[in-house]
Amino acid sequence: MIGVSSPAGYRFAGDNDNIDHPTMRSSSYEGGGFEQLFAVEPAGLRGLNRLVSKLNVLVGTGGISDFQLGRWRDERHHIHGVLFPSAIELELARLSLSL
Repeated sequence: MIGVSSPAGYRFAGDNDNIDHPTMRSSSYEGGGFEQLFAVEPAGLRGLNRLVSKLNVLVGTGGISDFQLGRWRDERHHIHGVLFPSAIELELARLSLSL
């Protein structure tokens, strides 16, 4: 299941970031992007493919305009970052994927 909860022993972002305050990161988006970390289940590319498929549905239905994959945040490939062009779209994706 893809959700926004952190696996045991992990925080949702580096340094002082947390799930309630998305992190501003530099990206290919003009002016930067907003990053959200997602727990990927199962770990690895299969789980990431499931996440991307769900995000593509949101793009196709007009829920969000675009997204960009970030990078793995742990060596076990359970946490992956996704960049969104706005904080509103990040929140829409986060809420849609947590259902």
